[in-house]
Order: sequence, then structure tokens, then C-alpha cells
Amino acid sequence: MNALALLLSLGCPKPSPELPPEPVVEAPVAPVSQHRWGPKAEVRGEVDRRFYGEWMLSGSTAKWSIFEDEGRTWILGIDTGDGEQFVVADFVAEGATVRFASQMPSTGHMTEQTWALDDQGRCECRIQGDANVTIACLRPE
Repeated sequence: MNALALLLSLGCPKPSPELPPEPVVEAPVAPVSQHRWGPKAEVRGEVDRRFYGEWMLSGSTAKWSIFEDEGRTWILGIDTGDGEQFVVADFVAEGATVRFASQMPSTGHMTEQTWALDDQGRCECRIQGDANVTIACLRPE
């Protein structure tokens, strides 16, 4: 199942091309309490194409999809343990780095994540929240 089909099967509306683009903000990412939350987030900036597809975080049940639909790039996250969908905000790309905020609705747990690709295509994720950790982002098998 591709990311758009997954998104639609979860009851999310198909992204509408009529929506105005979000304004580009040059300032640093706002504190988590100031984010605009939604079931998915559209990117601001240019995403390195190597990010497209599905990712799992090492030692986690979180599964993230970065995909393009009708010329727009989105991120969507699901906990594969129970199927609960993350809400996400402020998806920003800067070359081989992407940043976004995520929250699990059932627990209220919020994080800010920064993913970086190296020259070999390996991805490292820095998570800031209750605990600050750096882990590998992996392609699911």
C-alpha cells in the first residue's frame, strides 16, 4: 500500500491543490506549543529525494512515510504497534536534513525530530522531547 492509499484508508482527506501554500518562515522552528498540528504535514523547502519512502526508527514502532502527491511533499507517521496515527507539524527541509514536530494523541507525548542523510544515504535521527536521543532511521524490511 502506498502512502497516499494508507492516508486515505485512515480517513484523512485527500490533499487539495486549492489550499493556499503555507508561508515560508525563515525563523527557527517554534517551540512545540506553538505548532499547527494535523494528521500530516506538507513540507516547506526542498526535500532531498533520498528521503522519499518509508522509514522506521531503530528500536521504535514508529513508521514514517515521506511522499509526493500532486506535486506536494508530505510526511505521515503511524505507530505500527497499535495503528495510532501521529499528528505532525512544521515539516521543514533543508537539503539533506528534514525537521518536524510530532505528537501521539493518546499520550500527548511530543517530540521535535531532525533527520540527516550522510553521503552514503544513511539517516540519523535526533529526537528532542522528554529525553534527547540520536538513533538510526532505517528502511523497513
